[in-house]
Amino acid sequence: MKTIFAQGGLILEVEHGIAVVTVNNPEKRNALNQAMWQALPDVFQVIEDDRDILASIVTGSGDHFAAGADISEFEHVFGTPDAATHSYHALANGLKAISRSSKPVLAAIEGFCVGGGVAIALACDIRFAGAAARFAITPAKLGFVYPLCATRRLVRTVGASKASRLLFTGRLFDAQAALAMNIVDQTVPTGGAFAAAWQEALEITTVSQFSVRAAKSMIRGHTGGGALPQVEMLLLDTVQGVDFLEGSAAFVEKRAPSFTYR
Repeated sequence: MKTIFAQGGLILEVEHGIAVVTVNNPEKRNALNQAMWQALPDVFQVIEDDRDILASIVTGSGDHFAAGADISEFEHVFGTPDAATHSYHALANGLKAISRSSKPVLAAIEGFCVGGGVAIALACDIRFAGAAARFAITPAKLGFVYPLCATRRLVRTVGASKASRLLFTGRLFDAQAALAMNIVDQTVPTGGAFAAAWQEALEITTVSQFSVRAAKSMIRGHTGGGALPQVEMLLLDTVQGVDFLEGSAAFVEKRAPSFTYR
């Protein structure tokens, strides 16, 4: 399945229970325009509604992940207070759609991951980066202010002092520095980020989705993203759930489990 959003700016493809969301603006290093930010909630709603999709990967077309917001639109989208408010909401809602997906979201990062690209990556659950990937958060070089939701997520990830250094300077840093700050979870040889993310997503599809989604909800609550209200019920329902019964039986019978929860 292949679905086009935002006049081709976002592409959704599904294979083997994994959705691949590609940011597709290679002429501008995959900078996101307003149409792309506005389409992200629609993309992730499709993923949420499809019971056969168990995980998703966000990546960029060509050589780069995402070079942030499309600066060529700034005069228009930030030209008035009303326009700026609308634009900030679009960006925040796009990031929220990623972070609040009930299904795991992985990022496969190559090349430049800048500004809004870092915000997208940090909204994902697990992040892989090629060794040549380069990162920066550059609002201070544009006289711009990084969105509050993205700033909060950055502080939760790297801590206040490191977030301050990144935001105050806008400096470029490499994949190893990103790994040291937990901005990425694993570095791989250049060009290998998508393969690493795909392998991890495939592994996720083989285990209990009941357990995965309950764990994601609890993790999100612990990190300030707001746990789903039914998480306690999920814990209580576990012992009567089909996946627990199957997993327990498979363990006793020394066979591979066949989980059916979706």
